Amino acid sequence: MIPVCKPCWGVEEEAAALRVMRSGHLIQGLEVEAFEQAVAEYVGVEYAVATSSGTTALHLALLAMGVGRGDRVLVPAFTFVATANAVLMCGAKPVLCDINLETFCLGQLPLLAESYWIDHKVVVPVHAFGYLSKYNGPGVLEDAACALGTEYVGNRGRAAILSFHATKIITTGEGGMVLTNDPSLADKVRLLRDQKHGTCLAYNYRMTEIAGAIGCEQMKRLPWILEQRRRIAALYDGEFDGHIAARIPPRGGNYQSYVLLLDKRRDRAQVIGALAERGIEALPGTQFLGDMPHMRTEGLPNARFAGTHAMRIPIYPQMTGAETEQVVKAVKEVLR
Repeated sequence: MIPVCKPCWGVEEEAAALRVMRSGHLIQGLEVEAFEQAVAEYVGVEYAVATSSGTTALHLALLAMGVGRGDRVLVPAFTFVATANAVLMCGAKPVLCDINLETFCLGQLPLLAESYWIDHKVVVPVHAFGYLSKYNGPGVLEDAACALGTEYVGNRGRAAILSFHATKIITTGEGGMVLTNDPSLADKVRLLRDQKHGTCLAYNYRMTEIAGAIGCEQMKRLPWILEQRRRIAALYDGEFDGHIAARIPPRGGNYQSYVLLLDKRRDRAQVIGALAERGIEALPGTQFLGDMPHMRTEGLPNARFAGTHAMRIPIYPQMTGAETEQVVKAVKEVLR
């Protein structure tokens, strides 16, 4: 079975992890600092603060931006549930918004006048599948969990977050990071991620030294990873455009995922089953939050449709030519 995604690492990451294990220094330290510096320099921000996951990065960034009980935070209704759960973890209310089906990103919001921000503390646009959302400004927290390597990520709001989960562009197994050019916000995030100081309510959200060491090696691979993903995506575009009953994803971004939007007459479960019979893994694009019991919301037609018709197909840097051809052949057969 050709998987949807596969981590891209080798002997360098293994050696880095082993070096840390043998050192005995496992808790956040110099390896994590080096990883933070490498990411900050690559993205072009002043500060990068590593955390234990993308979800914990979101939680800390929201808290550092002053989000608390009773606040309302705008999030897209088509995203991984962590985007909204982090808002709930602050005691605030996620206000689900519809998406643009052309980009899978947050759709047009009501007028962003000063009065609007009185009612909504922060907006969290998600760079869906690594494609850049258009929103920027001081009230913006970019959920860039999938978007490392996409141009301008980390420089469109007050802060941004990354994820280093095993499905992301680079991985430390689990891990996250808050990016910002605001020194006071960076200081708040650092304070809140480590509860040992005892000066305020804080959390155990540190990244391990093993993860930091692996992350440093992954950053060295990032240019090649991006080049290969874009090459495979361009091949898919050329093979699928006009030849399958699905919309191909928007051009650009880092192609963390290659997501097809199936024709409304298609049953996604049947398509996924048919591809599996041909040795190809396919998965839902991501989650529609409006049907989840703890944030049920009516309407949101675009996000609801994407929740039932968006589908990921395999894309990862080390895909062979034979694997790519097998994916193309299967998708064309099933979606012709």
